[in-house]
Amino acid sequence: MTDMALAEFRKARSVELRLAGLEYEDIAKEVGYSNRGTAWRAVNTALRERVDSSVEEYRQTELARLDALQSVHWDKALFGDIASATLVLKVMGQRSRLLGLELLATQAGEKSFNTVVIGGTTGEFIRGLKMVDGITDD
Repeated sequence: MTDMALAEFRKARSVELRLAGLEYEDIAKEVGYSNRGTAWRAVNTALRERVDSSVEEYRQTELARLDALQSVHWDKALFGDIASATLVLKVMGQRSRLLGLELLATQAGEKSFNTVVIGGTTGEFIRGLKMVDGITDD
């Protein structure tokens, strides 16, 4: 096997193992990387390059996990639960990174993301969250 073929095999196998739930340390040992950082870079490179069909499966699995987590906390966030609102915003950020939206914005010469700050009373905070989601109180 050529060096190039071995590198591509390791990348693809790393994504498969991550999809199966293995930690980066274990992935490194399994595919012969020197450390967990190399395994992490291989998985992230594969995600960017889409070198294997399992990359899309991994992406969809992670998106489904994020969707499930967000759905549990969404209504709580809209009705003033600060911890749920914080978690929802983190989930939204992770989804944006997973989909490469920040990278696209950066490539287009824009800032990588916009920050929305919602302050005020609990009622104002809830109204602000609803505005972000496009919900009206009509």
